[in-house]
Amino acid sequence: MKDNYDKLAREIFPEMNASLYQSSPSTYFRMRLASAALHLKPTADMLASDQSMSYGVVSAKWELPSDDRVRVEFVSLDVTVLFHHAAETLIRLLFAHRDTPNCPWLEVTRLTDFKKFKQSVDQLRKTKKSAWDRKKLGVVLLGGATPEDAGLDIDQETWDEHIDASIIFFSDVAGRLLDGANMYNTAKHGLAGIVDSSTRMEMETDGVTHVLNDGPSIAYPHRVKERVDGVDQLKWQISLDAVLIDSDMLMIEAICKYIDSIFDVARRRYVGEAGAVWILNSSFIYTTILKGRVTAAQLVSGVAFDVATASTGPDGERKLSGIGVNLKSLRISDEVIEVLESYDDEMDAPRVVDLPAQERYRRVTVDPNSHILPFSPPGSHSVLANS
Repeated sequence: MKDNYDKLAREIFPEMNASLYQSSPSTYFRMRLASAALHLKPTADMLASDQSMSYGVVSAKWELPSDDRVRVEFVSLDVTVLFHHAAETLIRLLFAHRDTPNCPWLEVTRLTDFKKFKQSVDQLRKTKKSAWDRKKLGVVLLGGATPEDAGLDIDQETWDEHIDASIIFFSDVAGRLLDGANMYNTAKHGLAGIVDSSTRMEMETDGVTHVLNDGPSIAYPHRVKERVDGVDQLKWQISLDAVLIDSDMLMIEAICKYIDSIFDVARRRYVGEAGAVWILNSSFIYTTILKGRVTAAQLVSGVAFDVATASTGPDGERKLSGIGVNLKSLRISDEVIEVLESYDDEMDAPRVVDLPAQERYRRVTVDPNSHILPFSPPGSHSVLANS
């Protein structure tokens, strides 16, 4: 159904933009991360049995479980939901800003067709590095098509490496978002997953035992499409997926850095304010992607068990069939492992670079005492100085 976007008053867009970019989505995700970290390593005060809280007319008392296992199971669910929430937010922000629309806030919220969104994410995952629009990505993440255009004090080599690293990262985030959709939906909708704080999965080949997982996991039923005799049908499986808490937390923090940059770039473009952007290199991104996921040179996410089907034979005997085990794994190349092993925290740490204000984005307030929206920040009813 077509909306009335074409009829919207353009005069309201500056206020909407100023309102959006005074917020900070990454702060929300980082506070959730801090909450998860505190539950994993609680202080003595947090474990005290007489904790109480009051806010407004509400007062409550609670007792944080002292059992490490219970807290790990809680965090396992929480970071599963948090990663997918953060990943989807990042990709939606990328989609909303890549064509520099008049009002990105509207673009983010109009992406309501989940089927189309999923197709766009899948395309993002499958797009080869050479096919990405590097200039457009630079505009969204760094504020321009080149370092000079953005006004950043970095050289072209640093710029190119950041773009390369970002393509790798966005592709991986898109893949995780799609591959983990069933586990995310289970955790978010109905809490239908069974969490185990210490699942150990092993596989033996040629007399050698390989540890596939030794930590928290989530078991959940779901359906997968399969083709039988030329007809598509849905088959029930029960998946046992590893929850890599440390890996998810690293990914979420990296996502927050990208959200910081997207918002500061947009804040300069739409509000006229200076800011800063994160510069990330390939070594950091590879390490963020792989840490916590590497086991015996494999990316192991879990195991899917086919749910047995039953039939009754002519003799009335019940027969079970269709039982199968499917490993969810992806082998890593030696080159990627080398990157991981050569990582240097001090040398390759992300850094912040100033994003200076630019004359082309300078705005002039129409009337400091006038605004259309009641929540708009002061002076947000503005126009470009050079328009």
